[in-house]
Amino acid sequence: MSEYFERSIIPYELAMPQEHGLYEFVLGGAHGLAISVRTFDEFVDGMRFVRPDDRFVVSPELITIADIPWEDVPGAIDVIYERIARVADRSLDTPGTVYVFGTPTVTSEGRLRNSAVFIRNGEIIGQTNKRLGAVVGEYETFEFPADEPAVRIPGTDVSVLICADIIAATLLRTKYSDRHLGARERQFNRLVDAHNEFVAHDAKQLLIVSCWGIGANPNFLDVDDVDGTYAMNLRSAFLRLFHQYPHLEEIVMVDRAPNGGGEELLFASSHPFNIYARREMYPFPR
Repeated sequence: MSEYFERSIIPYELAMPQEHGLYEFVLGGAHGLAISVRTFDEFVDGMRFVRPDDRFVVSPELITIADIPWEDVPGAIDVIYERIARVADRSLDTPGTVYVFGTPTVTSEGRLRNSAVFIRNGEIIGQTNKRLGAVVGEYETFEFPADEPAVRIPGTDVSVLICADIIAATLLRTKYSDRHLGARERQFNRLVDAHNEFVAHDAKQLLIVSCWGIGANPNFLDVDDVDGTYAMNLRSAFLRLFHQYPHLEEIVMVDRAPNGGGEELLFASSHPFNIYARREMYPFPR
């Protein structure tokens, strides 16, 4: 069991600590538990601390494959769905709790998507899919649906986004030119054309599952302060979210630091960015 597995109470008016751990939060008056960890096995350990009065339990992005290389993900579908089933089984112990859980899913046509599934009392009650990737491995692995609708967790005022979608949610104004477009730029243009909302129009709270500190353009990255650059980008994204979606009152983001090595991780953050923010405060990490 990892040494950081004990619940920490986060003061209502402060941002969550920028390290992995289990953190309590209050969102829309409902109690929740953020399980900010690096691997699925650690997430399973963290589930032991869920209480019956936790309305939400939230994982980081793609926690079911945090220990699986991109190239091995298509061959790991059985493992992924076995892990989803383990979370569903655990949710039976607290039937009033909704698990917001980052994992790949497979469409009926066999296409992989980067998803957040909503699990309650053993059943998947909803799902949202990421619209914009951050790194090459994502674009080689997943389909990103430009027409993905905004969603709410059933029976709540809570909408859900996945990592880089908080950038797309606030910058869909101008398309990239047709010259020298990469996969991310082409997908961004498709999102502009789709004219979809990212946050449900009547949602008062927003949950974000993420692996934030990866995928920044190294040409615009302060290599002497990588964590600070990601924090600055996140601060800007949150300010734009509150401005563009005036009905939003609170945001909780549950994050993990990237794992492993390789070229994509040369400019990765050293710690997670777990955030609680409400409109009038904007408490961001540095």
